Amino acid sequence: MQRVAIGDLWRFRFPGNVCFSPGGDRVAFTVKKAREEENDYASRIWIFEPEKDSYWPLTAGPKDGPFVWMDEKTIVFSGQRGNTGEEKEKETKETELYRIRVDGGEAEQVARVPLKITEMKKAGPGELLLTGIKEEEEKEEQGEALVLEELPFWQNGKGLIKGRRNHLYRYNLELKKLEPLTSGAFQVGDFDVRGERVLFVRQKFEDKLELTASVCLMDLKKGEIIRRTPGDELLVQFARFLDGERAIFGATDGEAMGLGTNRELYGLDLVTGDFDRLTEMDRSLGVTLGTDVRLDAGRQFVVEKGALLFLATEKSGVYLWKWKDGDLEKVVDIAGGIDGFDIAGGKIVYVALRGTDLPELYWWQDGEEKRITSLNQEYLEQTQVLTPEPFPVKTDDGRELEAWIIKPADFNPGSKYPLILEIHGGPKTIYGPVFFHEMQALAAAGWAVVFSNPRGSDGRGNEFADIRGAYGQRDYRDLMEVVDTALEKFPWLDENRMGVAGGSYGGFMTNWIVGHTDRFKAAVSQRSIGSWISMYGTTDIGFFFVPDQIGVDPWQDVEKLWKHSPLAYADRVKTPTLFINAEEDYRCWLVESLQMFTALKNRGIPTRACIFKGENHELSRSGKPKNRLRRLEEIKKWFEKYL
Repeated sequence: MQRVAIGDLWRFRFPGNVCFSPGGDRVAFTVKKAREEENDYASRIWIFEPEKDSYWPLTAGPKDGPFVWMDEKTIVFSGQRGNTGEEKEKETKETELYRIRVDGGEAEQVARVPLKITEMKKAGPGELLLTGIKEEEEKEEQGEALVLEELPFWQNGKGLIKGRRNHLYRYNLELKKLEPLTSGAFQVGDFDVRGERVLFVRQKFEDKLELTASVCLMDLKKGEIIRRTPGDELLVQFARFLDGERAIFGATDGEAMGLGTNRELYGLDLVTGDFDRLTEMDRSLGVTLGTDVRLDAGRQFVVEKGALLFLATEKSGVYLWKWKDGDLEKVVDIAGGIDGFDIAGGKIVYVALRGTDLPELYWWQDGEEKRITSLNQEYLEQTQVLTPEPFPVKTDDGRELEAWIIKPADFNPGSKYPLILEIHGGPKTIYGPVFFHEMQALAAAGWAVVFSNPRGSDGRGNEFADIRGAYGQRDYRDLMEVVDTALEKFPWLDENRMGVAGGSYGGFMTNWIVGHTDRFKAAVSQRSIGSWISMYGTTDIGFFFVPDQIGVDPWQDVEKLWKHSPLAYADRVKTPTLFINAEEDYRCWLVESLQMFTALKNRGIPTRACIFKGENHELSRSGKPKNRLRRLEEIKKWFEKYL
């Protein structure tokens, strides 16, 4: 069998956005695949019919989706059909909508909405409820001068955002009429629609974005808000109708561990506006399992018959839960990760990562799981995918950490192998024993790959995840104990040939590690943090993330910020280090890597910086295919050179 290769990205298929038809007879979902000549991802809508146990592509692409069911046989979707020249320039200013019948026929264009749509749902016969950004709100003619008046002034993946607000709209497909439902110094996040009412999450964004949000109830007939929660009490994640008088939403007051506190479920009385906390789960609502083979996640919170079904991250996996009338039940308790799901009449469909398989669609009914699709089966049958082996790690303070090792391809226990320690981002995310292209490619090239969930990681409650004010302390010791345990358990590892790599928080920790130990012979720091001081003032989240996570701002205690900054220890670094960044990464801005690069280069330490134009913080997960491959080649060549 062939080994996993960097270029295998061209062969992967990425399913997502599963959704039942209104009657539950069919399932629609998207499938994306990288295109080499165009250097992008083609997207098509597929249909699955449970009664026939068959699935097929409904549309021909090249970029079809997202979509919404209008009735049992009709889908409306956004698409781009052969646009060139002026038409192509309009792609970011307006959205083309097409209609297609699932029982046959070609897609027909039904609208060009003067809006960059971010989400859409059916509101009524021939009507859509949309969130999106209008071009005139997005861009102001400024000549050759850039004028900044807001905080944040840019956002990752969006660029400069002066005046950009995500608002709620109603669109009539027959009349081609766009009606704004919200406006002004607010932006709309998650929303739900039921009959003539819409429930939505609204944040104030006037001069400076507020982090807390309100849950608002709007009467669509009147076009006015008739109920809302206070906007200064909770950080709200999502909101859904339970029935005509009740709603449920995910939120936190941030008391346990600041912005990263696990969200709980809250009940909202739509008549009185009263709300109260329903759960004390101390689990992370939603999906925080890391992988680089996910492009479209899909629904994570769905209500059926007065019950909320939702995804939650627990230890090293993502599972499907159910809440109804105060009772909590884990519905799908299978190791791995669920990316998105839908439910109809007790039947559940979802995209999941199982074992070392790539993502596929699965069916859950009567307590049993059945795989629906085999989109990546041919690839898996032809390729040697290596299985991560778990090994528990006991820390010096008595905690047990989850850790895994992927042995190198063609492993021979009589030989010595170099080790690469991979560190996840967040820090409040997780690794799990699922398919991860980067790790598989490194192991296929002959390295052992070790990864773990140290303190700061998600999935084990607020107390475990809380490293506020102590970045580079307990989390660093945990990672070193992971390495020590691996060397003890696997004597075939060569402690004189060890590398370390990570992105985002993992990039911060890589920078920190090389400034505190010389045991690693090579490092790859990606989309990293060098200084909490510059992070505070230049990035899209720095002004609130730094005080929340480190505990101070530059005027309260600049020495503490410097103490926890990897740049403060750059004069100690002896490890050859590669820095990888995206030019438009405003989450961990380019300046963070450049400061570290300059410090090392000026001291004669072997270093290299690779900066990807036109990419942002999501480069490794959803960047242009050729840039993703170049990134992996850079990592591989660096480790080949020094390990």
